[in-house]
Amino acid sequence: MNKTDENFFQKFTRSLTVENLQERVEWLVFLRWLAGIIVVVSVLAGKAFFNIQQVTIPLVLGVVILIYNAVFQMIRRYFLAHPDTDRSQRDIKRRIALINLQVFMDLIVLAALIYFTGGITNPFIFFFIFHMVISSILLSRRNAYFWAFFTIAMELLLFYLELFHHIPHQPFLPGYPTAMSENGNHVMFILIAFSVTLLITVYFATSIMRPFRKRQLELNELQKRLKRKQNLLEQSNRELSEMDRSKTEFLYRVEHELKAPIAALQSLLSVVIRGYSSVGNEKKQELLGRAENRVTMMKELVVDLLSLSRIKERSFQLHVQTIQLDEIITEVV
Repeated sequence: MNKTDENFFQKFTRSLTVENLQERVEWLVFLRWLAGIIVVVSVLAGKAFFNIQQVTIPLVLGVVILIYNAVFQMIRRYFLAHPDTDRSQRDIKRRIALINLQVFMDLIVLAALIYFTGGITNPFIFFFIFHMVISSILLSRRNAYFWAFFTIAMELLLFYLELFHHIPHQPFLPGYPTAMSENGNHVMFILIAFSVTLLITVYFATSIMRPFRKRQLELNELQKRLKRKQNLLEQSNRELSEMDRSKTEFLYRVEHELKAPIAALQSLLSVVIRGYSSVGNEKKQELLGRAENRVTMMKELVVDLLSLSRIKERSFQLHVQTIQLDEIITEVV
């Protein structure tokens, strides 16, 4: 495996989401339920129809598959109920470790089944191919090759122990030829064919999966970008809502600021118009002065609004000058 492929699959692993791995764990658990049931039913059928006597250990192994699969099912549900939202990468690593542990258990139990149902002479030794395909689909290329070499080493050890009588040979079926278990050359050819088949299976399976993984990587990156854009849009929407609220408050305030001097001006003018002859000169001057002040306030308010509009349109010029802050405060007070 070259460096480019390694980097690609490392990047792919980092891009996995918890949801991706959750679906893979569920799929693996479902397949194991199916495999355990098939093993138990096959052993019982073999005893009933083919007069197989040594069924105790294979039957126990089938039950073991169902038991540890139930344990993995509980672990999967625990992860589902207690997601590590603060450390998603750590959660992903935990789920990848769980998948690798399941593959390890499956390979060990399958090797035991192969031994106790024929050993070297068992034609179902090539069932390991299914797990190589599963590993290539669920895990990275590095993991798939690791489990391929692990399986080859495990079967080499098993065949060596059986060939040199360190462990007894287990018959496959009544009447099935066992002489080939004593033939070293035959065993060597089986091992070579077995090893090459596993490695070729992993190579083709991972090569087929690569474009799908690449598309999934691109899809994950696209989803992340869309999520970022969605967050930006939500933030912009919140800002627009805040601006709209501020605008509404501003309009209410402007309405009040304009309405108050107009109402006062109307009241003052009404007094002047209706009772002008009965009002003294000083009172007239006071009323007209107050009316003038109201008009001045309205003018200043309109000027401020026009200045605000120019600031918004960036069509204004700044005139910097020195001011006396104490005079402004005194005037305001």
